[in-house]
Amino acid sequence: MIALALLLLQDPAPAPAPAAAVPDRAAEDARAKAAFQALSPGEQKDLLDYIELEIEQAVLFQHQLVRFMLRGDARKPTEFSEAAAPTWFDPAKHAPAQPIARHALAASDPGLLEAQRKLTAGTPPRALLSAWSYDYGRREVVRHPGWDDRARIFANALAGYEPGYDQAEALVEKALDDGSQQKTLAAFGHLYTDREGRAFPGITLFDAWSSGAEIEMPDVDTLGLYHTLTDEWTKFHAPVPGPQQTPLYKTLGEYFRPASRHRALRHALALVYLEGRPPLGLYQGVCENLHLAWEKASSTPATLAATLPAPAGREEWISALVEEGMSKPEAWRSAELRRDTLTRGSAVVRATALAGLQAFGAYKKLEAPPAEKH
Repeated sequence: MIALALLLLQDPAPAPAPAAAVPDRAAEDARAKAAFQALSPGEQKDLLDYIELEIEQAVLFQHQLVRFMLRGDARKPTEFSEAAAPTWFDPAKHAPAQPIARHALAASDPGLLEAQRKLTAGTPPRALLSAWSYDYGRREVVRHPGWDDRARIFANALAGYEPGYDQAEALVEKALDDGSQQKTLAAFGHLYTDREGRAFPGITLFDAWSSGAEIEMPDVDTLGLYHTLTDEWTKFHAPVPGPQQTPLYKTLGEYFRPASRHRALRHALALVYLEGRPPLGLYQGVCENLHLAWEKASSTPATLAATLPAPAGREEWISALVEEGMSKPEAWRSAELRRDTLTRGSAVVRATALAGLQAFGAYKKLEAPPAEKH
């Protein structure tokens, strides 16, 4: 168990520099990333090892939590499954009367870019370049391309996320999921498509339904969901007539809403496990309350998982946390301490990455004139 005492081991954050002395963050980041690229591959590896060693010696709470999760799953990164690209529902199987072939849009297609703007705008952006995620449909932590890319790992350290952070975060989300919504989340994990047969890579039906935007749903997707979730194949057929669309959508909504509540709460808690003030979207207003939940569970995912509510009880569970935070000042202060300690830890990780560049002479290499060719 990760005790609160770990929070008190850390040195207080240094006083911030006067505003006039603070460099432009974007410019500083760009220069730091260029300096990292100026190092040889061997030097880059040594620098990342240096960052890990310095963070270890700093006794950061963030580091203790990351190591706690990584030790809990002793597999090597290469032993984890690779993330699989979502597929669409088969028109020939689910809508044989409308077998419109599907085709994936190119990454630069204006239609895909517009769909991304419309259907993923509600997902708060993060500085973390994650190469790990938890797949609710497979109930597996999966790795994505670039998981071992040194430039990505350094960029994350520069943003305050130590090496291994994204893998640990995915492991937390896995630990919080009891699998009760696996079937529904696997079904909504299919790729979003439209009536013209266009498929939108990177956008799942879960993303589209979660966006709150008015979306186009072809029969193959609605029937694919219905067949998968109910295993009933005779009630609805494509083309689904107008009077049948309302009851069909009502049934699908009855599956989606609890699954969405289940996943959203666990995802928010996974973000708060390691970060003081992560972007939480709808959960932003209860950030400290989620820290309080982790405090009550001694920052141990298995302990917290046992207390998490069924989807129907989510509001009551959050309300109880809010009430506890308001009525118990000591509990609220411990939640704030957890939040602030993790925030300070992120600043230490960034400072360590910048100091490492200096120690390895990366800036000198960046500024050195190119060697003359003879």
